[in-house]
Amino acid sequence: MTLTPREVCLHCRRPSAVCYCAHLVPLPTATRVVILQHPREARVPIGTARMAHLMLPNSEIIFPAGPKVVFGDHPRVRELLAGLPADDSVALLFPGPGAHDPARLPPGKIKTLVVIDGTWAQARKVFKQNPVLRQLVRIGITPTQPGNYRIRREPAADCLATIEALAQALGVLERSPERFLGMLGAFTYMVDRQLAMTAARTEPPRRRWKSRARHFEFEAELHAQLGRAVVVHAEVNAQPRGTSQRGRAELVHLVAQRLSTGETFAALVAPRRPLGATVTFHLGLGESEMLAGESIFAVQQRWAAFLRPTDVLCGWGHFTRDQLAAEEIGTGDWLDLRLLVARHTQASPGAPAQAAQVLQAPSVPLVAPGRAGATVTTLLRIVRALLPIPPSP
Repeated sequence: MTLTPREVCLHCRRPSAVCYCAHLVPLPTATRVVILQHPREARVPIGTARMAHLMLPNSEIIFPAGPKVVFGDHPRVRELLAGLPADDSVALLFPGPGAHDPARLPPGKIKTLVVIDGTWAQARKVFKQNPVLRQLVRIGITPTQPGNYRIRREPAADCLATIEALAQALGVLERSPERFLGMLGAFTYMVDRQLAMTAARTEPPRRRWKSRARHFEFEAELHAQLGRAVVVHAEVNAQPRGTSQRGRAELVHLVAQRLSTGETFAALVAPRRPLGATVTFHLGLGESEMLAGESIFAVQQRWAAFLRPTDVLCGWGHFTRDQLAAEEIGTGDWLDLRLLVARHTQASPGAPAQAAQVLQAPSVPLVAPGRAGATVTTLLRIVRALLPIPPSP
């Protein structure tokens, strides 16, 4: 059986069945929005900070550098708050005694609005543990209507989700409340969709121990799959657009390594059409050695001898899998490492090198020369970082 993680939209980072991207409305703002996100809130799938960030081009989300909720040492935060306390154009959206009504501030006075994203308890902790935030001008809003965060428990009816608070605060600061109501379309869709799916569920309510059991089951299966991994990457000879050469890209370099034994497969396929102008440069290989490569038939035969029936091929996305299929080279079970990293980090994985850095993946020896060898080396690092500890019986 091939392990297939649930398909996730890499833009909004929600499962494709509840993706809200079609409801995102870009809203340019004169006010710079800086969201300081509590580490735990970053793992909440129905949070709204990313939703707000995707709609506000003039915004950014900042995470603490470590597990603690200290933002003062973050270089970007230091840059933003370098002018304190003299600079009163930076404000913190945080209600309570001493907070100003934004409607009474001069239009355009606030250039940067800092928002803490998290539960109320988390937000208070961030505020308490970051003295630099207490130097900011504070603004507070009085909700014009009860919050609509019906899929999450709030301490009071007038408590708002981050996106609701931002929409109201920006509407007041920029004197355009109606324009920022558009921010709530995606939020309303997410809430309604989540409630509809909950109502349509026919099985009994899930218990924590069952969810935990399913998690362990998934981790155990993932461990078994990765234990049989053959990490593979293909490079091709492709002609740039506008040239007289036609036809699909052809396989020219294939590198793989079996995780359990360290056995390596490397093959240069002699190009069957003229090499693209930049192919040797991008692949990090010499033209003469590429031209002296094996025939595609010889590579097919060697690959068939290398591959075992129990192997699970692992690659980044489906590019390599599709190239192998196009060359009639067997693939068998396929595990998409890009999807696994997205599921593990709950974030867009970026390129393999970025993913390895985020996962703090251990170093491994270079598998083979060229870009294919370097990519397989990086993917091996990712696999070793993803290998979970087998659950206790």
